[in-house]
Amino acid sequence: MEHIYFIAALWLGLAVISAVIAYHLKISIALVEICVGVTTGALAGKYLPPDYLGANSEWLKFIAGSGAILLTFLAGAELDPESIKIKWKEVLIVGFIGFLAPFVGGSLTAYYLLNWSCQSSILAGIALSTTSMAVVYAVMIENRTQFRRIREGRTRLLFR
Repeated sequence: MEHIYFIAALWLGLAVISAVIAYHLKISIALVEICVGVTTGALAGKYLPPDYLGANSEWLKFIAGSGAILLTFLAGAELDPESIKIKWKEVLIVGFIGFLAPFVGGSLTAYYLLNWSCQSSILAGIALSTTSMAVVYAVMIENRTQFRRIREGRTRLLFR
């Protein structure tokens, strides 16, 4: 039972560390979280027993799925209908390419380089493309807030 609390504390602690790193480096929190998660997973895979960090735990899968649904909801809630009406061509192009490029790249990589089956490689492409869209959304929202602060004079520019 204590192992569950250790796993939860570890992942929450890594999220806090990611936020601190992102704050000091002035880059997107979502990107730093991905980098910290991948690094932690790689180190754990090399030095710890399999599934030590609970990657196959049902409760952790539930929390990850809930976070993905919440992120999708927030993306839809923050859309500005007037901006979309005005720039509908640009929105469609960015959305289409933002989904299609990771889908095709992930599917082809899984199929040809990793020798996965066709269905598995398509599923990997879908997973990568939806994750890509979520990260792009998080970075765009974060940058929009940062640009607004710069325009209002509340934040100094790092480079001039």
